[in-house]
Amino acid sequence: FNPSPRPDPQRRALYLNILATLISAGAYVDTPYTRGVNLLETAAMYCDTDATRLLLRAGANPQHKDDAGESVLEIARKRNCPAVARILEEAIRRQQ
Repeated sequence: FNPSPRPDPQRRALYLNILATLISAGAYVDTPYTRGVNLLETAAMYCDTDATRLLLRAGANPQHKDDAGESVLEIARKRNCPAVARILEEAIRRQQ
């Protein structure tokens, strides 16, 4: 899972379709793949609101922290991704 920062529309649709297919096949969305980074954190790194929403609907933990102790919300803010940060803040509020 490493989309280019500005993928063309076909490539973007393909990667979202692959992500949705993995989720529908039962993939565990909170599984970290390196240094505690998971799919939701990667979506936040790339300011990807569609993937963020998809992963949250599939049960991703909006309060996930990687091995460095950074939360997904902190990553979104650090990467200057206010739309993703708002989505995560709302998901965190719903958990409380």
